[in-house]
Amino acid sequence: MNPLPTPGIDATKKLPDKHGIGIAKKRWWPLAVSQEARDLHRAIKLAVDPKAILNPGKFV
Repeated sequence: MNPLPTPGIDATKKLPDKHGIGIAKKRWWPLAVSQEARDLHRAIKLAVDPKAILNPGKFV
C-alpha cells in the first residue's frame, strides 16, 4: 500500500511533517534529505539518547 504520493518530494525536496516524518514516510526520507543531514540527525539522536530509550526501534 502506498498512500503517500511522491510528486511533492520531487518538486520541493521536503517531506511534509508536523511532529517528525513518521514511519509511513520513512522510505522517502533519503530522497528528501541528504546523507550528511541524515548522519547529523543520527549523531544528535545518539548524543541525546545514547541508550536508545526514547522511541526504541524507530528509525533515525
